[in-house]
Amino acid sequence: MENARNYALKTLMNVVNNESFIKESFPKDITFNNYKDFGMARDIVYGTTRNLYYIDYIFSKLSNRPLEKIDPIVLNISRIAIYELCFRKQSADYAVINEAVELTKKYSNIGSSKFVNAILRQLLRKKDFYLKIETNERLEYLSLKYSYPKFLLNLWNKEFGDSLEDLLKAFDNEAETSFRVNTLKINRENLIENLISEGYNAIESKISNDGIIITNPSGVFESKAFKSGFIYAQGESSMALADNLLYKSDMKILDLCSAPGGKAGHIAQKLSNKGQIDCFDINDEKLDLIIENTKRLGIKNINTKVSNAMKFDKQLENKYDIVLCDVPCSGFGLIRKKPEIKIFTNEGKIKSLVAMQKRILKNAKNYVKRDGILVYSTCTINYLENEEVINLFLENNNEFEMVENFIKFDPLKHNTDGFFIAKMRRKDG
Repeated sequence: MENARNYALKTLMNVVNNESFIKESFPKDITFNNYKDFGMARDIVYGTTRNLYYIDYIFSKLSNRPLEKIDPIVLNISRIAIYELCFRKQSADYAVINEAVELTKKYSNIGSSKFVNAILRQLLRKKDFYLKIETNERLEYLSLKYSYPKFLLNLWNKEFGDSLEDLLKAFDNEAETSFRVNTLKINRENLIENLISEGYNAIESKISNDGIIITNPSGVFESKAFKSGFIYAQGESSMALADNLLYKSDMKILDLCSAPGGKAGHIAQKLSNKGQIDCFDINDEKLDLIIENTKRLGIKNINTKVSNAMKFDKQLENKYDIVLCDVPCSGFGLIRKKPEIKIFTNEGKIKSLVAMQKRILKNAKNYVKRDGILVYSTCTINYLENEEVINLFLENNNEFEMVENFIKFDPLKHNTDGFFIAKMRRKDG
């Protein structure tokens, strides 16, 4: 059986050192005495990751040693302990320090354990002093307080201005668990009744007529409703994509970056299993997820194919009524669910993503019929990956025009994940 803090340490090491997503980093070969221990480990990992810059700032005030000179496992043991002592109210101080010292002995040496013990007791003696952020510069303060890279706050400040701190606070709130109602099999009212009968608290989404929120989602993926194909896990804001398209029963649709297929599945049910939806992705294993979901959901109008969205396919030219580019992006709109995104992304990665997004869009335009629709979407709130990409595309491609204003979601205004949608029409003539 595994100790919760030891398990949290192994997970955090994988996240920080290997840039792995938290959900993919939990060791699979570990068992616990009870679910409470796993919940504690999960809370520690997410909390430490969410507050990492602030925790490192506190650590730097406690120790004269530069962070890069600290043994990574000792540093991460200290990070977990600082998180618990400063942010996690459920933890007893003596237990936190004792286990941090024991973990350091286990994975490092006596000298390191004495160092960890000393800095943590020092923190307890003058916690208010070490928690105080000593800067008068607004963006530097926000960067430390909410643990975001400074370059990102510089970008967001241009758009959000005085609302920036409120946005960061909104990203700190835990995301609600939303699902799409599979209207091929059941309507929303009946689904909510079914879920309530299974013991779940389900309410209607205010964003999408096909959405529901489950406030006590534990075990829902083992529920009768899920196994029967009545629901699909999907963010409310991303449901807006399919909600804002017009459909004809015989239309052909291409989803260029499709996996895991949530948006294509939503479109399929909007079409009542009519028409044709071609789902392409560069990763064949991810395409398997689409096939698996289509079977569970009863979808019959989706085809899958391994394809590179940046490479032109002459056979697809002028073929589709709608081409969807849900492009790879920084994912900053998902920070409520994936706080690790904050520490993974740098300016260089964003530049690479923008270059990729432009190439995909440049290629995708060739597949749109005259009077057809080209849809560009991301799960980020980053202007560089959203408005700037579309504005440049329209400047260079006057055969396309915006159908309506950009559709934008963020957790501050809508209490949803961040999401961006641009719909463009290829002119007829």
